[in-house]
Amino acid sequence: MSTDPATVCLVTVTYGSRQKLLEAMLASLRDVPAIRHAVVIGNGTPWLDDVAVDHLPFTVKKIPLVRNMGTAAAFTAGLRAALATRHTFIWLMDDDLIPSPGSCEALVAAIAAEEAGGHQLVGVVAQREGHTLDLSDRHIAKPGSFLAFDIRRRLPQRKTGPKSAMARSLPFAPYGGFMARPQVFETIGEPRADFVLYADDTEYSSRILRHGGVIKPVPSARVTDVVPSWNVGDENEPKSGLDRMLGSGTGFQVYYSLRNRCYFDHTRAARQQGLWYRLNRTLFLGTLFVKALRKQRLSQFRLIRRAIRDGEKARLGLNAEFPLPA
Repeated sequence: MSTDPATVCLVTVTYGSRQKLLEAMLASLRDVPAIRHAVVIGNGTPWLDDVAVDHLPFTVKKIPLVRNMGTAAAFTAGLRAALATRHTFIWLMDDDLIPSPGSCEALVAAIAAEEAGGHQLVGVVAQREGHTLDLSDRHIAKPGSFLAFDIRRRLPQRKTGPKSAMARSLPFAPYGGFMARPQVFETIGEPRADFVLYADDTEYSSRILRHGGVIKPVPSARVTDVVPSWNVGDENEPKSGLDRMLGSGTGFQVYYSLRNRCYFDHTRAARQQGLWYRLNRTLFLGTLFVKALRKQRLSQFRLIRRAIRDGEKARLGLNAEFPLPA
């Protein structure tokens, strides 16, 4: 690899009325000398030209899209522009994340360390404050599980030997806080536009492992969510994941997130261990139905069931019944 100083191109996507969030995120990076360029994709944002960037020490390229096309299409546009800059690294970022000081440098160092250890295709991701992103089994869905539900976790577990370096890799990563060299993005291609939004980052980043690479979390690199994700529960809130599923999110959020996650899980998990997948699916939906009855949330249950069916049948793309917000 080159011994020249590392340079970074940031890629972010914004939408709706999030101008102040975007400006705060960009401003938080003004003292990071490695960042030389930022690509900002406006997903149907008429205010994109008004974003304050003159005070920033790096170049900002604003690319407007005529309408909200979802994260997959928007990050595709951003990655194409970032690859053209030919910087050493590309750093993907959500518009409502604030990286802590030293995070960029920690990610760059982590990539160098993995490459020195013999890995040629390396992705690294920052830790989100309040979220757990590690390599323990409880955070990685096993083949045969259904939406992370797996009855086998209640069964006695057989002890296994130490895991290989590949097994210690994350299976996928979010866009926000993910960094890799341009060659990694060129190898894995572009996000799937038919995912529209939600889980498109899961499918996209998982290709790194299929090409023999690794994805590593970097605890010393941290980012903070200014606006908590709609589908992430409060650690102080005793609700289960099923309760949150029945009580949170708008129609398009619930539909696309579950449809795409089910498609992703079904294509890799059901084919490997179909019997366990069907059993876990039955138990999951049965438990969810009982909770929906008790909470009088049957309409939400029907929406969830439809999203699951569409995902399993690979009915992807933008669904006219669930348009994206302007």
